[in-house]
Amino acid sequence: MSWARLDDGFIDHPKMVGLRLELVGLWARGLGYCGRHLTDGAIRRAVLPQLTGLSLSRAARLADELVKAGLWENAGSDYLVHDYLDWNPSRREVLEERERRSLAGRAAARARWQRPSDSRSDAACDQHAIRNADRMEIAAEVPCTRPDPTRPDPVPEATARVLPSAHPPGGPRDTTAAPGTGNSRRNGRESEGARPTAATWEAYASAYERRYGTQPTRNASINGRLANFVQRVPGAEAPAIAAHYVASNDPTYAKNGHPVSFLLRDAEKLRTEWVTGQRIGAGPTLARTEGNPQAIARAVARLEGRPS
Repeated sequence: MSWARLDDGFIDHPKMVGLRLELVGLWARGLGYCGRHLTDGAIRRAVLPQLTGLSLSRAARLADELVKAGLWENAGSDYLVHDYLDWNPSRREVLEERERRSLAGRAAARARWQRPSDSRSDAACDQHAIRNADRMEIAAEVPCTRPDPTRPDPVPEATARVLPSAHPPGGPRDTTAAPGTGNSRRNGRESEGARPTAATWEAYASAYERRYGTQPTRNASINGRLANFVQRVPGAEAPAIAAHYVASNDPTYAKNGHPVSFLLRDAEKLRTEWVTGQRIGAGPTLARTEGNPQAIARAVARLEGRPS
């Protein structure tokens, strides 16, 4: 079972004040949907009727109101929950944690059923261990410190809760943390992957400046998305893929100004396009582009610790 984090003081947040109850309900249901299905904050238009109980056209109008309020972002065929990955674990992190718990459960079961004085065969011990591990895996899905659903205990600083930003995407951001939240999770991500993230940002920013004539905006939300992006593709390739993305003339990317959110959303697709030189769904007519070769070379050298 997975969880979506929701601050119990969210109703007092400036974005929520004056928001109709049906919009608040859709936003909260969207968080639950993303946590349950591990979508990294993406919500497809097709599931809006399921979340609202309304027709697709009426549900889409509610979703557009959430976009105007700065709680969701319009990503073409999808909506994105604003700053979802800043405060929630990614799909990859959840699956890795489940695998870790599964392996730990099997190891504990094997240690219990196969002792030095046990005269049973290895095969018999393995069968006992597997049956017992299956039961332990189910229990391991829920931590022993599971909170009371009616009033969850405050989460540690390292697992901050969801609270929407006070400013819409692309606008100025207040650097003061919202009440009741911490930023140690965000800082932890940045420190774990600082070098590949920095190299990817350098390649992305250089290609962005060449295309738009200005430096892209960088903030904590962008850092979080870049950190997740470099975990989803080979680290050494991440700078070149980022530059390739900015050079792409895909209408959806160009219309929205090549934001980092789309780079993260389509990470695997963009890598395939970069490797094959073909735009997915557009036939073999797309010539492979490297973006800014000098910027990519500097970024890769920085990633490998070599002088650029």
